[in-house]
Amino acid sequence: MTKMSRTILVTKDNGTEFKATVPNNSSLTFGPFSPPTKGANNYDRSSLAGTLRIYAGATAKATKILAVFIGVVGFRDIDVVDYSEKVAVEEGATVWKSDADGYQRVEKVQRANYFEDELPPKLSDVVGQVMNAAEEF
Repeated sequence: MTKMSRTILVTKDNGTEFKATVPNNSSLTFGPFSPPTKGANNYDRSSLAGTLRIYAGATAKATKILAVFIGVVGFRDIDVVDYSEKVAVEEGATVWKSDADGYQRVEKVQRANYFEDELPPKLSDVVGQVMNAAEEF
């Protein structure tokens, strides 16, 4: 069975993201909200954001607008383009041992970078390492 729609992920200039489901036979255009005027040279950060327009029909002559989104800095078809971002993960545990003379602290911290679709080590593994180190005191 052929899927009749596709999902696009849209990133706005304020950092928010949203998903939009559009028909497979639609066309998308991306550009300025309105064409620049002759001699205009006032580009600032806000002018870098564009307008995403979604038209009914997949031809260059499609004129029926289905949706218009302003303030867009990027978009992608999440059904076709697989994307994963690298993130930093820090996990750890601290064990405190105290007696009449004071206390001792054992810390185990693990830092690593992973792609979002990769699974980092289980936190329980890190906690187990700390507990083993504490027993060696």
